[in-house]
Amino acid sequence: MGNLNQAEMAMREALLPWRGPVAMDASLANCTHSKLAALNEARVSLCEDYLERLLVHRAWPRAISLARKFLELNSCRERLWLALMWAYHASGDASRALNVYHEAARSYVNLGLETPVALRSAQVAILRNDWMPMAFSGRLDAAS
Repeated sequence: MGNLNQAEMAMREALLPWRGPVAMDASLANCTHSKLAALNEARVSLCEDYLERLLVHRAWPRAISLARKFLELNSCRERLWLALMWAYHASGDASRALNVYHEAARSYVNLGLETPVALRSAQVAILRNDWMPMAFSGRLDAAS
């Protein structure tokens, strides 16, 4: 458990300098868009990994708060929506978990996209009360 706590602290510290998308306050003259996109992807992936750690540690309120914050700028991130659904469901609030599914589905539809299969599957499982969330990326099973 100590290693998980250390990993969570390291991730939290790595996220502190980030206030939003990469170079949101900077001039783009000296950077290429592909480099900025790669940096932003790394930032969002770290956010998702950090949420996974919080969920492993059953820190539901913190996970809910951060998932909402991350989703404000990244509304098409399946892992973020799943984390938020998981946090609500695991905290005993299946109704809010289902509301999150509908919120996510609307977000995708508004962009002309289909709701991801993983989100639809999670919704059905919650309705059946048999959802045992699997690792978003396959790493949680080893950490549990």
